[in-house]
Amino acid sequence: MLIYFSKFKTFEFFSFITNKEIDWSFFFLNKSSKMFYFVFMMMLTTIISAKCPKDMIEFPTFCIDKYEAPNQEGVIPFAFQIASDGETWCKTKGKRLCHEKEWEFSCSSKFNFLYPYGNQHKKSHCNDDKIWKNPNWNLLAKYPKSEAMKEAKRLYQGDKSGFRKECKSNDGVFDLTGNVGEWVRVDYHPKNYTHVIKGCYWSKCYKGVLPNCKFRNSAHSQNFRSYEFGFRCCKNIE
Repeated sequence: MLIYFSKFKTFEFFSFITNKEIDWSFFFLNKSSKMFYFVFMMMLTTIISAKCPKDMIEFPTFCIDKYEAPNQEGVIPFAFQIASDGETWCKTKGKRLCHEKEWEFSCSSKFNFLYPYGNQHKKSHCNDDKIWKNPNWNLLAKYPKSEAMKEAKRLYQGDKSGFRKECKSNDGVFDLTGNVGEWVRVDYHPKNYTHVIKGCYWSKCYKGVLPNCKFRNSAHSQNFRSYEFGFRCCKNIE
């Protein structure tokens, strides 16, 4: 911003608000105006320096959605998804599915916690202890027919995003463990799968393991559609 007193006595500043000419000498000498200018410049600096959209949490090299897709507080997360569903949806938002390492770091934080909130599991902090319902896989395999959708709806026990305020990582990412399982990209898989599931879901993990930041469900290919699988998006920091 250029301030040139010798040629301009006044300068039209914030005319969209005041529709008046502001005397710069008054602007800088008046105490309340100085404070207003300082606050405005701090806000402007914050906006310019932000590297992630406001609905994402910033890390050194990437951004991650605050909530499971559709990344809206108070909305039921997507489920019954395959990996390509997530990749396609994220791409429409200028994002992508997270890499496994990004997801794990978002969950464990710099403290390398086992759970988003610490190293000790806390009952009911996250949606991870619902009673398992026996799925009818024959019906689910008929996707996208109505019979499959009805069965998936019967099985669904996910919470609305952000409903459990304690299910939040140290950096402010919600519902990483429990709720819906999340598709992530992987660099290596013994069967050459491109994606795996992180976070388990509302009825614990395989063999009753408590949903945590480290557990990886690598049993299914990226094309396996299951009632409890969802996703969240990430993006690179340019």
